[in-house]
Amino acid sequence: MRYMMTVKDLGSGEEHELPADTVTRDAHAPGQSCAGRVPLLPLGFRPREAVFFVHSDRFPNLRGKWLQVCGARFVLHRRVAQCLMQVPASSDRAWTEVVSERRRPGLSFLAAKLLIAGRWRPRLPSDPSAALVSKASAELHALFAANATCPSVQRDLHAIFSFYSHFN
Repeated sequence: MRYMMTVKDLGSGEEHELPADTVTRDAHAPGQSCAGRVPLLPLGFRPREAVFFVHSDRFPNLRGKWLQVCGARFVLHRRVAQCLMQVPASSDRAWTEVVSERRRPGLSFLAAKLLIAGRWRPRLPSDPSAALVSKASAELHALFAANATCPSVQRDLHAIFSFYSHFN
């Protein structure tokens, strides 16, 4: 996943997509030298209203042009998107097994660990009703679905469901 930012060329009005790690420097008044006195910042740290120059050889067409941030977005490259494991349905029994801790796949996704250990582990032994286990499973599923592109979520999905795929 890559964080891209849209910048606008203040001279021509053209918009360009640049990675957020592009090195930039503050704009200075025409005729002023800025060598050695102006800090360099990644584009991702620039506020929308700031005017700046690109200070990178990766974009020679933008060198010396006054730019301003227009917007930002995450871009998931197609090659990566094809390799992502889909989050199985919330009705899959593996979610129930993980929440009730009958199966401990060794989760690496911190939010899932906290949800299970901090919220559901103390409550389930005192009230192991099907409704509560179902609610916990649905909440864990929603957490994984909302963060499906996160590498630790992908590792955990593989750990949880590669084990259960042999038995379904």
